[in-house]
Amino acid sequence: MDEREIQKIREAITREFAGHTITLTEDLRFEVTGPEFVSVRQPRDRVFDALTDAKANIMERIKESEKVAALKINFRFDLVDANGKTYEVTRINRTTGLLVESQSRELYPNTKWVRDMIARRRAARLELDEIDNKLRSLQISNQRGYGRITADELPSTIKVLQEHYNAAVKAEREFTAPVVIHKEDADVA
Repeated sequence: MDEREIQKIREAITREFAGHTITLTEDLRFEVTGPEFVSVRQPRDRVFDALTDAKANIMERIKESEKVAALKINFRFDLVDANGKTYEVTRINRTTGLLVESQSRELYPNTKWVRDMIARRRAARLELDEIDNKLRSLQISNQRGYGRITADELPSTIKVLQEHYNAAVKAEREFTAPVVIHKEDADVA
């Protein structure tokens, strides 16, 4: 059977049902698309073994949507994410359970204290990154080792280690040298 014949069969078996489209897949299962399946993340959650199963699932989802609409529950949360971006959340995705207005997994109440803590954490992380970068440049690696060292190789191995050590100590002195402010620079500030 060639691709055109398969496409004709699919078109013949494609059905519209309650505002949704049910299509036969290559593995002879039934895939549903439509308003109740827009936010379905996993393909397996919209593919069914039987046409009757697909229709029954559509009807269950429609009934559930009608129930939710009838509840008329209104809520609003002002939230802030880990980057300080603010969100006004008024909906929950019924399929995933996630808050609709945000992709962030780390949300907090949008209060002054929380925003201050997020700013402090961001500053601390930047400082930690700076410290890590400085330390990394001074690091004497011990992870790869120096291999099996014979008595003849020991002096040259220690010499290499001493060179690494001396370079790290010299770099450390550069990090800790006092900052000299020239009079011209001080006048600008």
